[in-house]
Amino acid sequence: MIFQVLECVTCIGDRQKAASCAHFYVNRLPGGADKILAAEGFLLVTQEWIKECSVDGDEDGDESKELLEANQAFLLTEGNLVRLKTEDALRRRGLWSERYCQLVHQKTPEELICALFEDESIILRYRSCFLPKMSPSYF
Repeated sequence: MIFQVLECVTCIGDRQKAASCAHFYVNRLPGGADKILAAEGFLLVTQEWIKECSVDGDEDGDESKELLEANQAFLLTEGNLVRLKTEDALRRRGLWSERYCQLVHQKTPEELICALFEDESIILRYRSCFLPKMSPSYF
């Protein structure tokens, strides 16, 4: 269904409206792989909008207001995609917590990395990987 929606959005002639529709759709999806896939498709829509504006801008000889809006939409989409991928990675690895959620939404990757580095569950996972596996007959 995501591909059908993306196909419909790419058929919209006005790229600004297409980007708005894609943004609306992505924000209404539940979290997970489908939302990430839709956000990646939305990123493609904004890239097409930038290309279209660049071609029009070359003919006019100046950078248009629409190109600036397209670049802002691209940066917003790219940041949203990074946030979604980070949230998904934390959830899949069982590390999701309110503390990490705040760090992801504050866009502080350095603090998130430091907090994850100090997380006790990661230390315990690491230790369990290297414990010697001895057979019961050894004792």
